[in-house]
Amino acid sequence: MAQGSILPDAGDCAHSRITAQAEADFRQHAVSEWPRECCGIIGEDGIYRPQRNVADDPEQDFRIDPRAMIHEPRFVLHSHTSKLKGPSYADMVGQAHWPRTTWGLVHCDGKNTGELVQWGPEAPIPPLLGRTYLWGIRDCCTALIHYFRLAHGVIFQDQPRQNFFWEPNKKHSDSLWEKFLPAAGFIRTKKPDVGDLMLIQVGRWLPSHCAIIVQQNTIYHHPWNALSRLDDHSRYIGQQHSYWTRRAS
Repeated sequence: MAQGSILPDAGDCAHSRITAQAEADFRQHAVSEWPRECCGIIGEDGIYRPQRNVADDPEQDFRIDPRAMIHEPRFVLHSHTSKLKGPSYADMVGQAHWPRTTWGLVHCDGKNTGELVQWGPEAPIPPLLGRTYLWGIRDCCTALIHYFRLAHGVIFQDQPRQNFFWEPNKKHSDSLWEKFLPAAGFIRTKKPDVGDLMLIQVGRWLPSHCAIIVQQNTIYHHPWNALSRLDDHSRYIGQQHSYWTRRAS
């Protein structure tokens, strides 16, 4: 099914706002600091400025001197030296504390750096279809946020979320949908229509997935460890947890 007539195009939103020079400087910094996590900021001039990592355990965490954050930067960047290639829950909470700042990270093994992933207001938005999966960067919640931004110009604050948040032993297991959707202007509906949101519960104690009804009997979603895609709505009848519609602002 072609994306053009059903899903909005990312257009200029697909491009990174970080210059090639700033990204190269950041990557070099990540390699030079390994096995410690590097960190740095980019201000309005677009220049990457390395910062000292003042975390108690800089090989597992990062912390920038608060004095460097007095004037909120455009970007906060850091590296991961563990196996984690996407943001940790603490990373997501940090970005939510500075909602006008975009955060980014690369994985570094001491010689090479991986994909530069970003989240926040200036993060690039990849095409909605065919995205690879990376928790916290390209998942079902991100697909929802990006769809509404491209289709309706509505900007939602990205939500901190633990991996497997739907499991009962997770401290924040009830926080994602129950807090995010009402705060973003959604209310439950028993008569779903095109543009409404569908929460899906598959063998979990909480809904673990979301999809958007983009036309009659067609949903857009990003399944776990798969590519984002269009699907038949009817495939998920019986697994739906609830439907939500967004109030007009």
